[in-house]
Amino acid sequence: MTGIAKLWNRARHFKLNIMNYDVFLQICAVLLVLIHLTLMAVLRLGGETFLERLNYVSVGIYLIAFYHARKNRIRTVFYIFVTEVLVYSAVSVYMLGESTQFGLYCLAVIPFNFLTGFVLECQNPGKKVFHPIVNFFVICVFYFAELSIGNFYEPVYVIENLSIINFLRVLNMLINIMCILFGCSVLGMIAVENTMTIKHNMEEMERLMHQAEASNEAKSAFLANMSHEIRTPMNAICGMTDMLLDENLTEQGREYAATIKSSGEGLLSIINDILDFSKIESGKMPIIPEEYYFSSMIHDVMTLMEVRVKGKPVDLVASVSDNVPRKLYGDIGRVKQIMINIMGNAMKFTHEGAITLSVSWRQESEDTGWMLVSVADTGIGIREEDMDKLFHSFEQVDMKKNRGVEGTGLGLSISKLLVENMGGHIKVDSEYGKGSTFSFEILQKVIDAAPCEYSKNKKGVERKQFVIDFKAPDAKVLVVDDNKVNLRVATGLLRKFGIVPDLVDNGQDSVDMIRRQVKYDLVFMDHMMPEMDGIEAARLIRAIGTPDAVRLPIVALSANAVKGMEAEFLVGGMDDFLPKPIDLEMLSNILKKWLPHDLIQQ
Repeated sequence: MTGIAKLWNRARHFKLNIMNYDVFLQICAVLLVLIHLTLMAVLRLGGETFLERLNYVSVGIYLIAFYHARKNRIRTVFYIFVTEVLVYSAVSVYMLGESTQFGLYCLAVIPFNFLTGFVLECQNPGKKVFHPIVNFFVICVFYFAELSIGNFYEPVYVIENLSIINFLRVLNMLINIMCILFGCSVLGMIAVENTMTIKHNMEEMERLMHQAEASNEAKSAFLANMSHEIRTPMNAICGMTDMLLDENLTEQGREYAATIKSSGEGLLSIINDILDFSKIESGKMPIIPEEYYFSSMIHDVMTLMEVRVKGKPVDLVASVSDNVPRKLYGDIGRVKQIMINIMGNAMKFTHEGAITLSVSWRQESEDTGWMLVSVADTGIGIREEDMDKLFHSFEQVDMKKNRGVEGTGLGLSISKLLVENMGGHIKVDSEYGKGSTFSFEILQKVIDAAPCEYSKNKKGVERKQFVIDFKAPDAKVLVVDDNKVNLRVATGLLRKFGIVPDLVDNGQDSVDMIRRQVKYDLVFMDHMMPEMDGIEAARLIRAIGTPDAVRLPIVALSANAVKGMEAEFLVGGMDDFLPKPIDLEMLSNILKKWLPHDLIQQ
């Protein structure tokens, strides 16, 4: 009784869908057993013992079906049901005639055929475990066969009791009508129920997706806020250490200050990586393209790398193909960041030998092309089994061997994300113990297709000895450059002439200082800067209209010492041109040419 009570409870709270179709089949099996028990009772009362015994077989078959339904063997149960119905109806037609009545049993199972096919398809997606069309044709064959038997053969058994005959006719008709209507209704109901389930699951999935996005944004916001909070004092520490190093320190004091500076820059680099990664992950680091000169970008990258590699027995080499266009359109800041990240990674693991930056160009169309960049080193290399970890966030390969290497493991993953955001791809080739080569390519637009000729314009390392023959300690000089290393280099060179310059790192600030009536004797203006480049800044300074602003000498700083560049600077409102890297003799000539003569002390 416990099993029947449990089934009754499940039937009362039953809600049909593909997940509880087995319960539905159990209920059907019980109902069919009850129908045959009713028939048995009626036939016993009418004295039709033979027909009563025939229904015993059907009851046994449906009890077997009930057992398999409890085991969720849906296909097995369906075939038991269909086989019993088809055989029972065929035997009934053969013995009693009445093909119109009993033959309808075949049609009654057709809705359940397609319903079961639908359920099995949902439970076994992609697997063909049921063939409802084949089953449909088999059922139709049985139906027409039974019609033929009823029409062409006399029944072998005749029921004398008219009341039983009428009862069987009414019962058969009701069963057939109820089965067909119920089957079609269930088919529609299960379709509606599953549609609602799918809708609910999609809504739940969307809610979880929004929850995950909110959680990710909260994490990114936390990382960004913490990074900014730490960066503020770190910038002060690094800046004050720079000033301290300019003081007259003892050898030990200078060593201590240099250690603070190196450690501070290392920590700041880690913070910057975390901030950049959180921005990229949250989609808040868009690619912002602008026009830029290729040679200027490479010069900035190499200048920064030369400072980092100082003191190590490692040669830094730039090999640039002459077919790289002179002026491009892309996100110069992100391109430089990728190069610096990859070269910085090479420096960490290269203790001697060379690091080579190679750049070439592959034309894609008339105004676009692929910038092909590779960084080859003679470092420790990467094991084959560690290659998959390279571009994973917060992971470093061979942790045991490289435990002393600084970094978060974010540099390469950030580079990969940036390259992919610019429509390119990155790869690595490495041989453990011999070195690695990181390569990436990004699509850039061409503004000026003239060759960059970087190798012709780059100054050699060895220069003839130049002797400074004057000082200008009272000269008021402004240096504008977005690269802090370039500002430091310019400051060091100008101090050799006794000049302590004012420094700003963007064009807008230089315009604002002139507009505030700050009087300068000379301005060195970097050409390529974000937001406002040097030419635009020079034009805005001239547009101020005051005599000092109009007569103020502005000298362009640029690595683009190619034909036509000087004319472009002059047209843009500048007075002269000083190529990078800054040559001390050329700087001396510029100062003599543009500073007031009364400020120059021989």
